[in-house]
Amino acid sequence: MRPIAIKRSKPTAAMRQVLKKGQARLKCGLKVVIYPEGTRNPSGELGSFKTGGAALAKLAGVDVVALAHNAGAYWPADSWLKYPGTIEVHIAPPLDSAAYSARELAEKAHSWVSARLETTGS
Repeated sequence: MRPIAIKRSKPTAAMRQVLKKGQARLKCGLKVVIYPEGTRNPSGELGSFKTGGAALAKLAGVDVVALAHNAGAYWPADSWLKYPGTIEVHIAPPLDSAAYSARELAEKAHSWVSARLETTGS
């Protein structure tokens, strides 16, 4: 899966690492998955979105595709225990990174995910 390892204790260096390595991966045709909340939250709760993924999309000239899922119902944020169930994944229409600032992209993705959580409970 080739994750981009970062040191959370050094946020500026972490952001540089994500932008540099993320852009290289995208240039090679790989997909990059960013978790904009930065950490898992309790099922049904949505934290604020950081702009790192949106900044990477703008830099690389690629679309942003938001996802909403209910995996937290079966793998709670405060536990290593996993429970059986069906995970639902909802995929948003792509957002053109050239049309918005990184902040606007993050806000649009957050709004879409928030609305999906409200309508489906996912």
